[in-house]
Amino acid sequence: MFCRQSLFAFAVLSCAVPSRADEPTAYKLADGPFTVQTADDITIQDKERNQELHVKVHYPKGDGHFPVIVFSHGFGAGKDAFAPIGKHWASHGYVSIHPQHADGGSLDRLRTRKADGPTEEAIGDARAGAGADRAKLRERLAQRGFQRSGGSPDQIANRVRDVSAVIDGLDQVAETIPALKGKLDREQIGVSGHSYGACVSMLLAGATIDVAGEPKSFADARVKCVLPIAAAGTGEYGLTRESWKACNRPAFYITGTKDIRPGHQFSWRKEPFDLSPNGDKYLLIVDGANHVSFGGGPSGATRLRAGIGGSTVAVATNFVKTSSTAFFDACLKGDKQAQAFLAEGLVKYAGEQATLSSK
Repeated sequence: MFCRQSLFAFAVLSCAVPSRADEPTAYKLADGPFTVQTADDITIQDKERNQELHVKVHYPKGDGHFPVIVFSHGFGAGKDAFAPIGKHWASHGYVSIHPQHADGGSLDRLRTRKADGPTEEAIGDARAGAGADRAKLRERLAQRGFQRSGGSPDQIANRVRDVSAVIDGLDQVAETIPALKGKLDREQIGVSGHSYGACVSMLLAGATIDVAGEPKSFADARVKCVLPIAAAGTGEYGLTRESWKACNRPAFYITGTKDIRPGHQFSWRKEPFDLSPNGDKYLLIVDGANHVSFGGGPSGATRLRAGIGGSTVAVATNFVKTSSTAFFDACLKGDKQAQAFLAEGLVKYAGEQATLSSK
């Protein structure tokens, strides 16, 4: 663990965000020193399941011994999701690997999904939500089972296995991308994810789900820390109030005040943090940000008008860039400047647009 004494000195902090990359209180908000290269689609052979896994890899050009971050996309998304974030990590000396999960895909694929997934009409409603009655929209999504779209234990296990397969297959990644030979730091691995992918990251860090009345663990000891974005609370994916008891690894949770799931109060998004044991745990809540505010795309400067209180994708993405880079630098590189930023600097970087809690 890192910088434990300073964490307890800042139990609950409120903060505001300048958006300039040269703002002195930000931590590595600007692009880093490495030129970023991308392998758009390579395959990893997963021998355990006897199948191929497609991944996208953002990596730094140049010499180094680079920690690895595996990013798990949300339901219905794909390996292209959160590309601005993955590229930002790569510019600061990380290899960011984004697997394509079986439930991911384009809108064309989503049209053919079974009734327990979001329908084309539901997706259209969500996109056109600026002029819609938000309460009615949430009701329609709930009726179509939108929040149940991932959920069986087998589906969850396959999701988690995808990430472990990436870690197993790092030698294959280096063979396919010769520029990475001898440069992957297999001892320093972090996992991040959005929505369904956030659940995956928590499970790899030791969270359990209820299967037939018994807690089931998917923990992978090789994962040193996790950064779940827009994570689910209890009552979905088999998560219970006991699920986070064994989550002893560092974790940084990110959500927004408009990140509201149909059928749940906003406090539901805080449960993974609240129910985790003390020690190197953070919760960043961005005022006005909704479920899709954090990945920087399709345009990092696009204003989201569907009920996010005037916030922008750019502001929320900047929060993710600076806080996640500090968190991974602290956990995977032992960077003292990053540790100090998490303990004190994030307060100076922020203000009225976010709330940070730590324990």
